[in-house]
Amino acid sequence: MKEMKIVDKDFISAILILFIIINLNFVNAQLYSYSDSGVQYETEILGAFENQTWIDVIVKVRDLSNITISAKDSQEIQLEKDRQRNSIFNNVTYSVLSTLSESEFEYKERTSSGRTFFGYTTREGFEKLTNNSNVDAIYMEKYIPLLLSESAPLINATTVWNNLNYTGKGQTVCVVDTGVDYTHPDLGNCTQSQF
Repeated sequence: MKEMKIVDKDFISAILILFIIINLNFVNAQLYSYSDSGVQYETEILGAFENQTWIDVIVKVRDLSNITISAKDSQEIQLEKDRQRNSIFNNVTYSVLSTLSESEFEYKERTSSGRTFFGYTTREGFEKLTNNSNVDAIYMEKYIPLLLSESAPLINATTVWNNLNYTGKGQTVCVVDTGVDYTHPDLGNCTQSQF
């Protein structure tokens, strides 16, 4: 009888992690595409134009400022850098908007930093945005309801409530907030004074 080798758990874990990473990259590749100008956009937008003339979008402009706000900077320097960068974002935003006609894009609002703006676009407006080198990304604006009746089943809370009779009734909940790094690029490179 042949002897079976026992496979190392670390090897199996590494293979599993690699499989997950490959699948996540595949899913991400399906959600986003890039135009010839390097503009990232949600592929779902193209499908939405099959049923709608106007699509609700979020447009993020490129950071052309070359300004980095560091937590090591004094508050005064952070504020000045933030002011300079916001001025540049506003100029880039207005530059992008000036390329679109009212029949292609209906402007709604922009974020306080000026880097992101919201509006409704037609297919023609979308094409112009995807070919604009000052645009970084285009996302479909979506309404996502945050209702307990919808979120509780997602985390199996209803199973715990119904089968284990744990409801949390009479318990005190404490939330410990360690803070947010507002200077992180994914959170807008904001300064703490803006909040």
